[in-house]
Amino acid sequence: MTRNLKMIVEYNGANYHGWQRQNEVFNVASGHETSLKELADSLLTVIGSELPIEYAPERKVNPVSRRLADISKAQQLLGFTAHISLEEGLRRLVDWWRNEKMGAEK
Repeated sequence: MTRNLKMIVEYNGANYHGWQRQNEVFNVASGHETSLKELADSLLTVIGSELPIEYAPERKVNPVSRRLADISKAQQLLGFTAHISLEEGLRRLVDWWRNEKMGAEK
């Protein structure tokens, strides 16, 4: 199973450039397919964990097993390109979460 992940802050730039193009639809994504194993490995690296990944039977919640957006229209017409890597996005998310958790504990 794969997903096409994107750091939310990068949507802002695409929205800014796309708002003038009424009645058009753009795929705004990383343009890279990421497996759930790659996602788990990256998250474990970012948090500094050596826990093993636990596998379970596949769930039938979503019949779409692969997702990869064609971002060529957004690249050509909006100049959109994703700049934040999966690992950097996860690092920012974990840093934010840790800061929020520390603030809540005070």
